[in-house]
Amino acid sequence: MRCLSAWLLWAGCQSAGPVEKPPRPPEDAETVFRKLEKRLEEAKSVSAKFRLTIEAEAGTVSVQGGIRWKPGDRFDIRTDAEGSKDGETRSRTIRLTSDGKTLRSGEEKGRAPKGYGRLLAASMVRSGFFPVASGQLQFFPTKLSDDPTTPDEAIRVGGFAFGASEKVGGKECTVLEFDMEIERFVEPAARVRLLLDPKTLLPVRLSYGSKGSKILVTFEEVSLDEIPDREFEVK
Repeated sequence: MRCLSAWLLWAGCQSAGPVEKPPRPPEDAETVFRKLEKRLEEAKSVSAKFRLTIEAEAGTVSVQGGIRWKPGDRFDIRTDAEGSKDGETRSRTIRLTSDGKTLRSGEEKGRAPKGYGRLLAASMVRSGFFPVASGQLQFFPTKLSDDPTTPDEAIRVGGFAFGASEKVGGKECTVLEFDMEIERFVEPAARVRLLLDPKTLLPVRLSYGSKGSKILVTFEEVSLDEIPDREFEVK
């Protein structure tokens, strides 16, 4: 994973031991995944807190924060990252807010990119918000205000299957496994393991690894409750 080698922390993704498999949805694994992705893309609003940890030979990084979005290219990304390399610790804070017309990044303002909400929905369940959450905004072709590429071009997925179940927080989760590739970031394709709440079928945890790097993302407080437009005001 070429571009992961500069930033990277692993928190073990271990199951609580053998458990009974939860009832699987009646559809095949890819259908379950596509329905979830469409549900997140078309929801009135989506909000989620998360912890993303990465580990590689070159160093470690830990990212935590929250991401919210709703139709109309309105989104709010707030993350804090801390990483270490060769004994040196670095930190980075990311604040991005779009009201659908104007995007604010720190003190900089520009045109809001079109289609970024779709990309956020896709990145949540395909790569655990990576690389957006760690401050890598190369999904924009040249600069921050440019429109991003489509989800299928940015984060390629395939080879869907149900995986062995795991128990998280006392819940036996439905598990999807699939191949995922991101140009410049995740090459060759990595095998992703996505854990879903058995009742809501919303993301609980996601993990994958490639070329010695490991990523674990834990989702918290995932909600599809509508968020007022004023929460996305650019001031």
